[in-house]
Amino acid sequence: MKERTKTETKTKSLLSVLLVVTLLSLCLTPTALAAPEQPLLQISSVTFNPTTVSPGKEFKLVVTLTNHGDYDADNVTLDVLSQSGATDLGVFSMVGSGSHFYREEILSAESTTIEIPMVTSPNAEAKNYNLNLQLNCESSGGSVYNFTETVGIVINESESLSIIAPDRFVLTENDKGVTPIEFEI
Repeated sequence: MKERTKTETKTKSLLSVLLVVTLLSLCLTPTALAAPEQPLLQISSVTFNPTTVSPGKEFKLVVTLTNHGDYDADNVTLDVLSQSGATDLGVFSMVGSGSHFYREEILSAESTTIEIPMVTSPNAEAKNYNLNLQLNCESSGGSVYNFTETVGIVINESESLSIIAPDRFVLTENDKGVTPIEFEI
């Protein structure tokens, strides 16, 4: 009987150790975070057409929206709100449209592209400007979700260069390229 008690004690000790090890492993194992149970819109890329934005020139701000959520995003809107730190668009203006853009749906794990026609002021300083955008969508259950994003637009120096020269400069047949020609830029 004494041997049976020793075996029972060892078994209980072993079970206790296994229980403690199991509990510790559960506590120390990182838990995976699931994607939110809603649409999750994010700007995945921003490009420009033409690629260089210059003062006084029209361009298209091309925004790609991706739905990283588990649920489809319905009635998606993108609103161009303002230049960061201002109450309006500052050196930017909309061209041929308002500042509100609509997509009926962006499926889960899918993307869509929105082209936003704009123009810069001819007096815009060459530097980086930030624009505030508002993304809105609904889930199939009718819940509304809002996401605020900021995109940067770099305005480069003006690309225009004017050369004032005569319409025509004629070299004679016997000139042999020795007539000096001067240019001022």
